[in-house]
Amino acid sequence: MTKLLIGLFTLSSLFCFASEVEKCALEAQRKLNFREWNITSLCSAATSNAPIDCALKAQEKLGFHEWNIASLCSSATTNAPVACIIKAQEKLNFREWDITSLCASASSNAPVDCALKAQEKLNFADHDVVSLCSGTVSDAPVDCALEAKDNTPDFQNFNIVNLCRSEKQSELKNKLMYKYYRSNN
Repeated sequence: MTKLLIGLFTLSSLFCFASEVEKCALEAQRKLNFREWNITSLCSAATSNAPIDCALKAQEKLGFHEWNIASLCSSATTNAPVACIIKAQEKLNFREWDITSLCASASSNAPVDCALKAQEKLNFADHDVVSLCSGTVSDAPVDCALEAKDNTPDFQNFNIVNLCRSEKQSELKNKLMYKYYRSNN
């Protein structure tokens, strides 16, 4: 990895340009004690040093495996995923990987609030709650799931999650639910 990074850095220096991905990888190598593949995972989509800042905060605050930290912070633009994880640890009894998936890409604690509401209102397995609420900015996916359960009672939870996982339910989804409901009644 060192030779690869040095080679990338040298080549980039020749052109007086280093991509954010390369900068992130070089900085991560200096600041984090991560294996190569976790640095790659952490920095592969970097547009700034935010993934590294997030990973450093996660190392400080969480006792997570480095691959979960890399997964948590790979799309981070702030330290919000770490704050989300801390709240999830306090409020939810999910496994490390589930709360990592729930809070990856979080911009607030909304995924945890959504998961708490889902646990209260829906009879879904933890992995379905995570799929429903990850990346959300509100608890609207739960409202959608409640409506879907009422209007499409024989839909499996998996299908309801796929229908409602984004709080931006489209007119098409609403029309499909209505059409399904009308055709079965």
